[in-house]
Amino acid sequence: MQKFTAKLGTNLRDARDLRELTQEDLAALTDISQETISRIETGYNTNPSLETVLILCHALGMELQEVVYHEFRKKKVVQSRKKRA
Repeated sequence: MQKFTAKLGTNLRDARDLRELTQEDLAALTDISQETISRIETGYNTNPSLETVLILCHALGMELQEVVYHEFRKKKVVQSRKKRA
């Protein structure tokens, strides 16, 4: 379970970075503390509630499965390849 939540935290951070948001920005959008977001992203919070994760996903404009399975990166790569063609 810890491996999953660590991966989830990394994926959330990547999604936040993709949106060019700081942890403070995301905290302001969600009313979730910056400290909680940091703990999730770094893997210190190994048991975030589903509600918290869904709120973060919603604020990032993503579905849960996109963040869990890192699908947003795949979309970005496909989109950038289409632009080059």
